[in-house]
Amino acid sequence: MSTAALIYGLKRLPANHHLHVAVKKFLEIIWVLDRAFGCTSWYADTRLQLVPKGTAMGEMDLIIAAHALSLSAALVSSNQKHYKRIAAPSLLENWL
Repeated sequence: MSTAALIYGLKRLPANHHLHVAVKKFLEIIWVLDRAFGCTSWYADTRLQLVPKGTAMGEMDLIIAAHALSLSAALVSSNQKHYKRIAAPSLLENWL
């Protein structure tokens, strides 16, 4: 399970749920590659934004978007319709 998936699961739970403390302690003692890229929280927030609306997208597309968001970089794609579902500042640029 990726760190992003763990954080997404936590964000679905109440803030006072015991798993918040347990997972935070777990993540402090291990090193996970996807955590180093800084996109974990963006992934979880974006997925949490899309799933309840029934507008989820594929995992890899979501990771690509989260990576761009974590770097404050533009996501360059001709698939405007697909990525416009994400409410994010200056995320999308069309390469066409």
